[in-house]
Amino acid sequence: MSVAASADPSPIGYVIECRGAWVRAQIRSVASVISVTGGLDGANVEAVLGHLSRFTTLGSPLIVDVDSADIGDSAAFEHLLATFGAQCRRHSIEWVLVAKADRCHLSPTDEQHVLHADSVAEGLQHFVWASHARRNIPQARKTRGSGRGR
Repeated sequence: MSVAASADPSPIGYVIECRGAWVRAQIRSVASVISVTGGLDGANVEAVLGHLSRFTTLGSPLIVDVDSADIGDSAAFEHLLATFGAQCRRHSIEWVLVAKADRCHLSPTDEQHVLHADSVAEGLQHFVWASHARRNIPQARKTRGSGRGR
């Protein structure tokens, strides 16, 4: 693993190199966007998973963008999504996968736990709507005489 500021895989910021795959994170106000580019296969899936897993401790929603990744091994990709999804559920982290639907062939069990978006902007919009919906949930009001001791 190496960390480099390189213009090759990404024009901005630091990139973590994982044996041919590059992981780059951007912390946004709504969610953290983690982009995976380069080749993703059985040789580097554990390294990529290790870096993705670090972001589950932040406590904020995550967007994992693999749309530009070259997925060479579908079994490794399914392992990545299943393991990362389980970690997100364990930490109560909402997350969205950005990838074209035809690239993601998941089992029905995994499919129900993965929220898909066609772009990072669409993924961010999902979290904006979710945040807006939470703000508009009516709160219970205290009524007179409902205090303790009665």
